[in-house]
Formats: sequence, structure tokens, C-alpha cells
Amino acid sequence: MRGVAPIDEIVDDARAAAAHMKGQGQAAYQREMAATRANTTQLNFNDIDAAVNRIDNIVTFHGRPRAELVPIRDRLVDLVNEWKGRDPAHFHTPEGFDELKKVIYEDVLGTLPYENKAARKIAGDLYGAVKGTIVKQDPTYARTMANYERHSTALRELESMIGRPGTNVDAALRRLTSVMRNNVNTNFGKRAAMVEQLQQAGAPQLTNKIAGASLSSAEPRGLAKGAAGVELYHALGELAGGNPLPLAKIPLTLAAGSPRLVGEGSHALGVAQRYMDQYGYRALEGLRQTGRVPRLYVSPNRDQ
Repeated sequence: MRGVAPIDEIVDDARAAAAHMKGQGQAAYQREMAATRANTTQLNFNDIDAAVNRIDNIVTFHGRPRAELVPIRDRLVDLVNEWKGRDPAHFHTPEGFDELKKVIYEDVLGTLPYENKAARKIAGDLYGAVKGTIVKQDPTYARTMANYERHSTALRELESMIGRPGTNVDAALRRLTSVMRNNVNTNFGKRAAMVEQLQQAGAPQLTNKIAGASLSSAEPRGLAKGAAGVELYHALGELAGGNPLPLAKIPLTLAAGSPRLVGEGSHALGVAQRYMDQYGYRALEGLRQTGRVPRLYVSPNRDQ
């Protein structure tokens, strides 16, 4: 608020907390995957083969192939055949099928543009069949994947707000400081909820710093600035008419519209409240015991 700390510190804190969240998520994933790795059950390819047949039906219509889909279909079938031919003790286990799922995504599905719906459909079908096969025969895997996907979704949302390290700080700062408002640009509290996530992940003073940055301007902003101008205009009009009294309201109007003055006032009240919490109750109790104040009930919780 007073310009002592660099304003970029807000973004640095947020990104450090997001990195900590990412590390926690990866560690949790590795812990939960330990049960899947320990499962040596050999899985079957029935659902995967059924997915390959569905792909063939999409790629070929009565013997006529869709040329743009053939290379993708061939790559997917090659991966399935490769896995079938490898050591079942390693490649046909839940962990081995999880690796096949990753390869399908990294080599095929993840490389396809979203506009190519047909190609994404056939790759996604096989990806889902592999995942479904693991889930059917390893109950812990479904929980692990649900936790991982929920955590990954939260991180993607955070990155959309704060950006990644090395990206534009100004844009991230505007999004973070927008949490002081509750409107369509902040998705009515969604960004505030994400800031709360970051606070819990390692940036405990993030909201305080954002509030300070939002209250750093001495001049009124937005509608408040316009209101102060209107008030001054009317006061000058009254003065020209021989009535100087409205001029007395100008300092109050400007003070009420100044974010910095409002922030300093709020800070002073907070400090006073802390002193009252610390000393006020004991002072009041001492006065009561000496008979200097009426013997009124004083709540031991200090909130009544």
C-alpha cells in the first residue's frame, strides 16, 4: 500500500505457491501409484481390441478408407501390437497398461489439434479403453486418477490466472488484484477462491498484499473519481452563487474516495482493534473490580 515492497512480489508469491502445489500433487500421485505398481495381475486386451475394431469401422467405410485418418489408426494399432508382444510380467500389468495409456496420449492424442474431431475421437476411444481396463481390475487406480485429474485441473485454472514463471507479470497482476471486485470479470468469486488455494499452498499473506496494492493510489479511481469531480463542480457553482458552505464537504468527499486514505484508516482501525483485544478486556475487568464501572456481565469470549 505504501510502496515499500515491489508490487511484483504478489505475482512471485502466487507462482511460488502454485509450484509448491504442483510438487505436492506429484508427490501424492507417486505415493498413490505405489499400490498400482505393486499389483502384478496381468490384464487382458479384450476392451482394447474392441476399441480397435470401432476405430476400423470409423476409418473405413465399406472398404473405402478415410485417408487422413489412416496414419493415426496405424500408429494406434502399432502401439497395441507392440504392447501385446512385450513381456507380460512388465507390460500387461496395471503399471504397464498405465504406461501404454501415457504413450497413446503423448505420441498421438496430445499432438492432435482440437479441430480434428474425428482423429481425436479414435485416439480418445483407445485411450479410454486402456484406462477403463486398468480401472476394472485395479480399484485403487480409479481413485488415484480422479485425485490427479482434479489436482491437474486446479493447477491449469491457476496458471490461466497467474501465468507460468517467465511470462507477463502485468497481466497476472491485473487478474490477481481483480479479486477485490466481484463481477463478471472475476467470475463472481472464482478468482478469490483460487487466491485462497494459493494462500493455503504457501502464500499466507497473498490477500493482504493484493489489498495493499489495490489501496495504494492516493487519488480516487473509477466512479469514485467521477463523483469527486461532480462534487467539486457543484461546490464551485454554489460558491459562485455566494454560498461557501459546500466547500467544506470537498475534503471529506476526496478522503472517502481515496483508496490510500481508506486503506490507512482501515489499517489504523486494525491496529487499534488488536490493542483493544490485548489490553481492553483486562482494563475493563480491573475497573469493574475496583467499582469504577458498573458490575455488568462481561463475556469471557470478549465478543459480548
